[in-house]
Amino acid sequence: MKKTNIKIPKDKYEYYDIVAKYPETDDLKEIGEEVNHSRNADDKKLYVFRNIHNELNKKYNISDIAGSGDDLPKAINIMSWLRDNTYYCGMSCNITADNGLDILNSSFKKDFDKAINCRFTAIAFADCLVAVGIKAYPVALLSYKDKENGSFGAHLMTHVYISELNKWCLFDPSFNTYFCDSNGRLLSAFELRKLFLDGQYPIVEGYSFNGEDLHKDIYVDYFVKQCLTDITTWHDNSMVGRKYSGMNFALRKKFNCKLPE
Repeated sequence: MKKTNIKIPKDKYEYYDIVAKYPETDDLKEIGEEVNHSRNADDKKLYVFRNIHNELNKKYNISDIAGSGDDLPKAINIMSWLRDNTYYCGMSCNITADNGLDILNSSFKKDFDKAINCRFTAIAFADCLVAVGIKAYPVALLSYKDKENGSFGAHLMTHVYISELNKWCLFDPSFNTYFCDSNGRLLSAFELRKLFLDGQYPIVEGYSFNGEDLHKDIYVDYFVKQCLTDITTWHDNSMVGRKYSGMNFALRKKFNCKLPE
């Protein structure tokens, strides 16, 4: 999305009105040539269980929210719980530490003015999953930069390893959704990119924009398709690896590593 100085609306419906205008002010971009980063993320360090995950589980009863059974229903249960108890706003400038515990402490069951953006939603979801033993890590998706006006698409999602499917699958907790092909097969970020390049569109499961079925018609093109040029993550999930510098967005640690194959 374009950088903006607009303050987060106090009314979520005002934010919906702003989102609805995106296609009128931004030309949707085709997927650009894939960016190849020189550094690989450390697969073994992306979803390490740390003390903060234990604290997160204890305070918010994540194990109870997840339920029993396979990883897919657990992931869906946690994602739905996150959406039911936090607000999402892509323009939110509320800043907290890059870990699920601090993110939920600042947004859980709070009003819309405490909404969290896609970065924090993706991190919180990943940490909740790791807290119950499911491999997961946040993924940053960026489109190629428009040289004429300097705008670019950006959205953060979460890669989740679904053990019963033996594969990584892409979830977007900001919109309570995941993606499938025409056969109902869940897709990873790379598989979703290839699907678009092959001229196909995914099935979007469970879509919810803060509990409403609004703007689904622009979601795939604006928030997903144009952002699949640069698929990247952090090197690991340590607090040092994620730590931002102060309260300045421009100084926050960038996602700059290739996802593990």
